[in-house]
Amino acid sequence: EPQNALAMFMLAKVYRAGKIYDKFLSYVDKTIALNPKFTEALRAKAEFLYFDKKWELATEAAKALVSQGTEVKVEDEMLLANLLYITKDCKGCSELVERILKKDGSKNYLRRLQAYCNYDNGQYPEGLKILEDFFKQVLPEKILASDYEYLARLQIKNGRDTAVAMRNFLKVIEIDSSKWTLHEEMAKLYYDAKDYCSAAVAYQ
Repeated sequence: EPQNALAMFMLAKVYRAGKIYDKFLSYVDKTIALNPKFTEALRAKAEFLYFDKKWELATEAAKALVSQGTEVKVEDEMLLANLLYITKDCKGCSELVERILKKDGSKNYLRRLQAYCNYDNGQYPEGLKILEDFFKQVLPEKILASDYEYLARLQIKNGRDTAVAMRNFLKVIEIDSSKWTLHEEMAKLYYDAKDYCSAAVAYQ
């Protein structure tokens, strides 16, 4: 039955289980060619490319999943939102996040992406408000180093107390030691504020 999309997809799953990934992708594509609305196949392709960090290809696959699939879940839209952010389509990411949150306000994690996008789009007041609300609602163990980093940057852009922003930068370094280069950025901010003692410590 060469036109049997389900059988074709089962072959794809077998090749994936056998870690023969080129065959997996080939048969997933054949499945989608037979049935462009086959949600499970569209999802399998998008998720595989996402975890393989093929960001551009994954984004196209996720767009196809969300626009063509007949059984799309909110998690599929969240996957696309993540990919839009990763590929720097902040406008598209922001619009999609707004639509998802209108349908399901419990997806608090998406507010993080919304705030990040607001920062990258130069919408600093909006980004700060969203991220401050996010911090009030999220469990402390769910907060990422990048959350503190964007919070600090948004606080600076909005003219908030520099000392508070500096404490958030220090939290970033505490969580992720690879972010030690933030000390230089902090030093410049202290220097511009004429807090030379703190600038010297940061440069050290």
